[in-house]
Amino acid sequence: MGVAPCQRFRSYCLTLFMTNWNRSSFLATILTLAILCLHQLAFAVIRDGGIDPANLGKGEWIYYMSSNTNMLGGSVSAVTNEVSLMKYFKSQGIRYIIVKAASNDQLFNGGYDFPQFNRSLCNIAHQEGMLIFGYNRSYGSNIVGEIAIADYVFNQGADGFVFDAEAEWQSNQPWIGANGPAKAWQLCSTVRAHWPNKFLSHSPFPIIGFHNTFPFKEFGYWCDNVMPQIYHLSSSNLRKSVSAAINWTDVNWYNWQNSLLDSSSVINGQTIYWTNAIKPIVPIQDVYGSLHHSPHPDKDVMEFIDYLTADPNPQTVGGYKGANFFRSDLHGAAQWANIKASTSGDFSNIVNNIVIDDPNASVTGAWTPVRTFYNGNFFGATGSDTNSFGTNYLTITRGSGSQYVQFTPNILTSGDYDVYQWHVYRSDASASVPFEINSASGKTVVFANQQTNSGNWTLLGRFAFAPRGGAYIRIMDNFSESNAVAIADGLKLVFASARSGPTAPANVTAQALSPSQILLNWNIATTNHAGIVVARSFIKGGPYTNVAILPRNLTSYTDTNLLANTTYYHVVRTINSLGVSLDSNQASATTSGPVSAPTILIQPPGQTLPTGSNASLVVVASGSHPLLYQWRFSNTPINGATTSSYTKSNAIPTDSGAYSVLINNAYGSTPSKTATLTVTRPL
Repeated sequence: MGVAPCQRFRSYCLTLFMTNWNRSSFLATILTLAILCLHQLAFAVIRDGGIDPANLGKGEWIYYMSSNTNMLGGSVSAVTNEVSLMKYFKSQGIRYIIVKAASNDQLFNGGYDFPQFNRSLCNIAHQEGMLIFGYNRSYGSNIVGEIAIADYVFNQGADGFVFDAEAEWQSNQPWIGANGPAKAWQLCSTVRAHWPNKFLSHSPFPIIGFHNTFPFKEFGYWCDNVMPQIYHLSSSNLRKSVSAAINWTDVNWYNWQNSLLDSSSVINGQTIYWTNAIKPIVPIQDVYGSLHHSPHPDKDVMEFIDYLTADPNPQTVGGYKGANFFRSDLHGAAQWANIKASTSGDFSNIVNNIVIDDPNASVTGAWTPVRTFYNGNFFGATGSDTNSFGTNYLTITRGSGSQYVQFTPNILTSGDYDVYQWHVYRSDASASVPFEINSASGKTVVFANQQTNSGNWTLLGRFAFAPRGGAYIRIMDNFSESNAVAIADGLKLVFASARSGPTAPANVTAQALSPSQILLNWNIATTNHAGIVVARSFIKGGPYTNVAILPRNLTSYTDTNLLANTTYYHVVRTINSLGVSLDSNQASATTSGPVSAPTILIQPPGQTLPTGSNASLVVVASGSHPLLYQWRFSNTPINGATTSSYTKSNAIPTDSGAYSVLINNAYGSTPSKTATLTVTRPL
């Protein structure tokens, strides 16, 4: 989508500034890049039918319609025609189908005596609430003929069209030679001109470095997204790892996208900026069950969808929100079950699975990171640790319980969730790793046997969670074996059932009574609660720390033992057996006290974050009000950064460095300690 190059805009500007101190050329380049970013945003559009190219969800590829309507190749007896096929797809959470319409310049019958992609099929798909795209196995040998194929597909009522363009478009083909880019431009630009508001995609190889004569730029420029074919069993270096294949794809597309940053061409008298070829990525996986001569492990499709969700280095802004599977008539029953159980994309009628890889967890203590895969190669620590979730994991030897890895899920919907953990194979893994789960019902410790079920999801139990309820799952170091390790790899929460928690209190007010006391009052807005929780923070908006649990009928509380000359922010919640309410309105008050210069209570913390993350720095201070703040980067004031917190959105490596804040009032000034921000490049 058009946002990705703009995120790199600031980094590129800094590079130009440092290497080319020519004011006029520098400003001209900046203006060009700004215009480029606006071009990119213009391409980020919703297509006919409400299709969001960056949020497609789950889809299926249909090769032979005749074998699909015949019990989906034999795996689903209830499917006997097109209507029952569409109904079954809907029951599995499939939102769109991609049906073969042609090969090169010839319509594809697929065993019928008429084209299998036709108006009747489109009508049935639409009646059942399914989007339908046609695809052509594109050769590039007859451009006019392939344009006619796309016209045919849309004239049948299709919602979109996919160019399945692969090896036939490389320069070693005699009909392509050096003309691949020109042919791709002619094909795609003409189809776009004929159908300006329709969804277009292309489906190339995922490893761009192996296919450098394929016209990726030209297809990408005119299409709305790209569907790379991530077939993880195609390389021995990947050790059959789904996660490794996705990482290899990430690295290739990261390098390719960066190569387009200052790249343009003049085509037909128009300057084409190739960053407009960067589009959302919606990967494909081949999913072959027992009906195929070489079936794939049933769990691989679940790992594929889950790691696309959890990928800490996605090459699409906002993460991967779509996936599709080739081919539908060869899936086995267990693979269909895994597809149904997985989620992809953001849709109002679905509670998404929450999947977190260990790079997005917080680490306390001396955990050892182990890289397993990177850019198509295996590393590992034991030689047999090939089944990690993602491309790395963490280990630690036995300790006292003070060292842990914390996964913090973002709960949006109250309810019961099944919690799973993933661990890699290690012969020295502990058989009793403690997991501390902080749910709406409080803290619970369960133990996982990491000697069994490696390379798969292991159920820890079902727990109730609520939004902003302080949910976390910690992997602890206080296991029993002296010669073993605990492993932190992946974590998943799957929504099981809804819960109706209590309603939050209303009209919370705060009044400072003295240098050490604040009085809180509120109204109760529910009758189905069992108690009241009071929470406070030094920081506006939290996070909040619980300070009191009160009987259900109280409507006031005095918070004591507070610091003088300090602003506190309070919220109040209700609780019952179903969970915790949302936060009430926030109420703040500042304790009184003698005049004093600023005193820093909590220093801004250093952070290490992946590229694209938001870095938030917060300082907490006391002293006579008003307190004035000025954040600094490398001792240089940051324009507009004049509150107690500072956020660097979409951080990039050049944002790394020393941050501090100077706090002033009428009685003096106090500088904070330096907080070092480190922004890592994608793996």
